[in-house]
Amino acid sequence: MLPAAVGVPVVARELAHGGGEVVIAGGLGDLLRERDAEGGLDAARATAAPHGPMIDRVLGMGVYAPLVAEATLDPARVRFLDDHRIEGTAVLPGVMGIEGFAELASLVIPDARVAAAEHVRFDAPFKFYRDEPRTLRLEAWLFPDGDDVIAECRLIGERQLAGRAEPQRTVHFTGRLRLTAAGAHAALAIAAQPPRPDGPPSVGAAEIYRTYFHGPAYQVLDGVWASERAALGSMAEHLPPDAAGAAMVLDPRRIELCFQTAGIWDIQTHGGRLALPREIDEVQWNGGAAHGPVVACVHARDDGRFDAEVLDAAGAPYLIMRGYQTIAVDPGAAGGSGAR
Repeated sequence: MLPAAVGVPVVARELAHGGGEVVIAGGLGDLLRERDAEGGLDAARATAAPHGPMIDRVLGMGVYAPLVAEATLDPARVRFLDDHRIEGTAVLPGVMGIEGFAELASLVIPDARVAAAEHVRFDAPFKFYRDEPRTLRLEAWLFPDGDDVIAECRLIGERQLAGRAEPQRTVHFTGRLRLTAAGAHAALAIAAQPPRPDGPPSVGAAEIYRTYFHGPAYQVLDGVWASERAALGSMAEHLPPDAAGAAMVLDPRRIELCFQTAGIWDIQTHGGRLALPREIDEVQWNGGAAHGPVVACVHARDDGRFDAEVLDAAGAPYLIMRGYQTIAVDPGAAGGSGAR
């Protein structure tokens, strides 16, 4: 029983304003006890199955606990970290956080594909101080949504700080993935007139990467053609691998193409302001492959956000991004802000 001092006002509130059935308890005891320590998932088998670079080991899942996996990443061994440094410090790319969510959700629904990422937030950068390896934790709560499955995901890191007994725990990235049947393709319209670069770019690759901090594997832009409200970014071909020997669920660098194109438009329009990713309302994939040279068409909205499309040579959309928002930082202070 609840103590009277707690129970009486709660019951009175429900009698006056409540509706439907509620359970009020200090704890649910055996009702929340898992019948299986790993939630019925064979964690060892899931760990041994092929997966991408964002998962090393699967820890388990439960009816009342999320699906959990970990990865220990070393900037000296991982290209997408070594080529993604801010003021010399390796920082996990935000697009690799989305890839991690996709890898995790795909573990238990292997015959589905990622149709969309929704409500993605980059709340805190995941940094590798002094180039030391760090372990990240991925969590996903899965539930049905009609014919789809939703995975509510978090990327979490811990650091042991001097003078503190307990490690500091930070939720760095969050987002939800929508998984659908593998054969289901989104009805994304093909551009009647595929965009083509016209004349020399507003800014070329050499100038872009004197401003941007990206190494070769993340130098995704050949050039950007900017106008008053939009920008066209041409994706570099023959990029070096960003992860050795690991097949990814998504192609994170095509999301990065949108980020960097929007960033260059911001710099061109606002006189040198460096902007890093903050959040995305939605990224939608059509489920098909992109053929030929790829371009990102980025449109600046009146509310300060961006919409974007990544199109192949025939004008077929590989992905559509809506509501991408950046956070402006001083270029000299980039090492302490942003979530790239």
